[in-house]
Amino acid sequence: MKRVLFVIQSIGFGGSMTSLINLLGFLKGDQNFSIDVLIMDKYGELLEQAEEVANVLPENRILQAVSATRGKLKRYRRYDLIAIRCYFAVKARVAGKTTENLAFDYAAKSISGKYDCVIAYQESIATKFVSYVQAKRKIAWVHNDFENVCHLCGGLDAMNQLYSSFDKIVCVSKAGQRNFRSGLNLDPNNIECIYNTLNQNVIREKAIMPVEEMISKDSVLYQKLLQHDVMKFVSSGRFVKQKRFDRVVHASKLLKLHGEKFVWFILGDGQLYDEIAKMISDEGLEEYVYLTGSLKNPFPFINCCDVFVLTSDFEAHPMVANEALILNKPVISTSFESAKEVVLDKKNGLICDMNPESIADACAKLIWDKNFLSKLQSEASQFQYENDTIINKVKILMGE
Repeated sequence: MKRVLFVIQSIGFGGSMTSLINLLGFLKGDQNFSIDVLIMDKYGELLEQAEEVANVLPENRILQAVSATRGKLKRYRRYDLIAIRCYFAVKARVAGKTTENLAFDYAAKSISGKYDCVIAYQESIATKFVSYVQAKRKIAWVHNDFENVCHLCGGLDAMNQLYSSFDKIVCVSKAGQRNFRSGLNLDPNNIECIYNTLNQNVIREKAIMPVEEMISKDSVLYQKLLQHDVMKFVSSGRFVKQKRFDRVVHASKLLKLHGEKFVWFILGDGQLYDEIAKMISDEGLEEYVYLTGSLKNPFPFINCCDVFVLTSDFEAHPMVANEALILNKPVISTSFESAKEVVLDKKNGLICDMNPESIADACAKLIWDKNFLSKLQSEASQFQYENDTIINKVKILMGE
């Protein structure tokens, strides 16, 4: 039996966290592997789900102290961890090192030599920590764009040095694999593409949950969600710059100016939530664009809508587009590289330019051309996600 450890920075809402839970669910019960999960910052909305599918290790106080923000530690009144953080900060200054590097070195000693395979399932901090761990096999999983990972590493030289300590690098799209192979001075044969897993049955089961169990029937949001005489668009994700929800606002303004009948829901939360809410108010779009906030189960909302719209600058692997297609929803997506691996232009969706005008044009086309919309919906209904091939590749990678 192979002992495997997955390391992830946090377990809040997000694509890499969700994909890990999906993957662990498929691996659960496999007698060839004993799988543990180490969550560096063990606070997050998906912790309970992670504990249902895998053995989540107890809190590592050193990692928790340096990976969580000071604000979070204060909010949870973890003064013991703040003390540990200060201890390492002082010790690191004396040693001429960073607090993070010294803490990672200490924490890695308790893990080194215990596992056949250690997987950093998230770029940045998780990957940096695992680079300190000693194991027979180490794998770095990347859920981000090459340029962003390079920036997180502090430049190309630092990126090459970090990833050279791993036996394999896994990218979650072919586009990512191409960029990593061409951008790093490493053996391209050690850089693989493995798509994220998605549990189609679970997604469909969650999608049929009655919406009234999640929001009040008396709410405006509920009434708009069940409205039948307008086109209903939906987008979802963390409210961060990458997702470009500002494009939703500007595209909606253009649709409104042209007199189109529509509503647009944005599901999620994050640091730019208030900024997007203010934009909606400033543009007078309160009757058109609705924010739901964070949702543990977004699928009933997506299921009630007609078209999913992805407005991102980039996605390592657009899981939300796959999820929408699983629910038979056509997808309009901006033209980042990996989008074209999921959205087939004019077949199960539309690929448009990265500007509000192009997004609005694509939305308007589906509002006016019902036959074309029906064609896209029919193609989306044929969508199947091949998990078996993905799982087999993962097992081989882990050393089966």
